[in-house]
Amino acid sequence: MLICTVSRRKQMSNLRLALPSSGALFDGTSKLFTDCGMGIRRANSRRYTADIPQFPGVDVLFQRQSDITTQVDSGSADIGIVGLDRFYESRLERGESVLIHKDLGFGNSKLVIAVPDAWLDVTSMADLADIALEFRSKGRDLRIASKYQRLVKRFLNQNDVNYVSMVYVSGGLEAAPVIGYADVIA
Repeated sequence: MLICTVSRRKQMSNLRLALPSSGALFDGTSKLFTDCGMGIRRANSRRYTADIPQFPGVDVLFQRQSDITTQVDSGSADIGIVGLDRFYESRLERGESVLIHKDLGFGNSKLVIAVPDAWLDVTSMADLADIALEFRSKGRDLRIASKYQRLVKRFLNQNDVNYVSMVYVSGGLEAAPVIGYADVIA
């Protein structure tokens, strides 16, 4: 996904392009630029800057995917390539970044809700909504561990799953129900 800021640049300087520094999105982005005849020249994989020889006025900034949207929102970068999930999760509420191109053809992801194996009768979002109501009737919310709290909460609301508490987890989601700090993972 390609994003940019809508604010006017205050001073003339090079265009700052934020790209993923590693992973599948880095690979797809590098291939996209190469296929378009705009190979990115990076001195080595540990450098956070690069250039595009065909466009001397462009500074390439390699960032973590989770930081790119914030960098564009704040004006530290003018344009960025980031996954749609990261864009919606990280975008500032009043940020100035806008979506330019939604699907670049790589970096696909899915939102998956996983419930404990013991919940045999939970096979749909309607079933999960019923479980959340049952938890609520017992005086507590259904706890859902996720790295993407905004996206998951929006998805749950769209599917009428209410009475949930989001628990932020950056990794090792599968352990959350076993350890006891979440009931479900997403």
